[in-house]
Amino acid sequence: PILQSCCLFRPKFSIPLFSDVAECLKEEPALALLMGLEIVVLLVDVPSLRRLVTTPWCDLYSGLEKRTMRSIRPEQDSRLKVNIDIDAEAELLDWMDTQQRDSSETTSFWSCLQDSGDGEKGLLLAMKWASPGAWEAWEGRAYSRVPGEKDRHIFNVIGINVRQCMKTNDDIQGRGFRSVSREIQMYLDPTTNEVIDTWKNPWTEKDIEVLHVANDPVNMRAISYEFDSEGNSSRKMKARRYGDVIASPTEIPLFYNNALGGEYQKYVGGMYHAMEIFNSFYDAEKLINNSVTNIGESHGGWTRVAQWLPWMEMGDKPGLMIFNASVFNTFELEKVSERLVDILKNRYPSYLEPPPLNDDRPNETSWTVFKKKLATEN
Repeated sequence: PILQSCCLFRPKFSIPLFSDVAECLKEEPALALLMGLEIVVLLVDVPSLRRLVTTPWCDLYSGLEKRTMRSIRPEQDSRLKVNIDIDAEAELLDWMDTQQRDSSETTSFWSCLQDSGDGEKGLLLAMKWASPGAWEAWEGRAYSRVPGEKDRHIFNVIGINVRQCMKTNDDIQGRGFRSVSREIQMYLDPTTNEVIDTWKNPWTEKDIEVLHVANDPVNMRAISYEFDSEGNSSRKMKARRYGDVIASPTEIPLFYNNALGGEYQKYVGGMYHAMEIFNSFYDAEKLINNSVTNIGESHGGWTRVAQWLPWMEMGDKPGLMIFNASVFNTFELEKVSERLVDILKNRYPSYLEPPPLNDDRPNETSWTVFKKKLATEN
């Protein structure tokens, strides 16, 4: 990912940052099309960064590739958003591969940065490598896709799911768990990044009240056990290991009766049709070590392809919505961004806590919540 805004604290080591960093980042196609805006205060360990940028190109490339540079990398601060060793190395190596330099070149990395056409990217990746962590606020994006039209960036989004898990044990099915949760997602102006409560529909020119996501509850419907009713193994995890990281991709196709539709959807259409896509990343050593009972924080990505939101009043206009967001899982409220905590406290105070473990209420969605809202207005 390309970071659009950062602050470098360098009390002992002065680096003249490239004057066109911001503009270059804004023009980055991958940033414009796929990523949301990240605002990061990146803490940099000055001695580590100094040693890295003064290292000859060939020695740095070899050291990153063979993982011998890790001894001079600052210890990662668990209180911050960290970049694990293999990711920091891979990102910097990938950028170095694009520079078309000879692997035996002895010029310092700093000189190569100054000669490069996109040295600001290399510097930023070097700073991430030399960083003990960062405080990070991430805001995803939502796009419209209409046949024959260019995709429109119509919202930024920020959200949180607050959950807890119930653990149980069955004589035949073994250990099991069920999670209960409630979640919010706020729609933000794509330019100002501020929460919006009124949205001007660009197709109808109508001002519309925004219905932010506030779904309570969002629970697992049943307990998930490690074995089936006959005692056979039923728990499988799709995962791939990449060095220090285990990646687990999940696709959830959704196709069911729309809460706002009638009883004849099977015959005349109108079913709810969407797909949720999750990519989760875990510390491999913690995940496969049976003696570790808590893997702590994890990270991932979430993508949703779905129909128009009902409050947008799009009627039968062809098209769909595409959401793309990163995911950060933590057990500590203190690590949640101040902005999200303020939203919870001021707008949704009950969402600071998950539902009770015995919660048996039916789940809510944007469609069921909107339907109830309409019922109270009519």
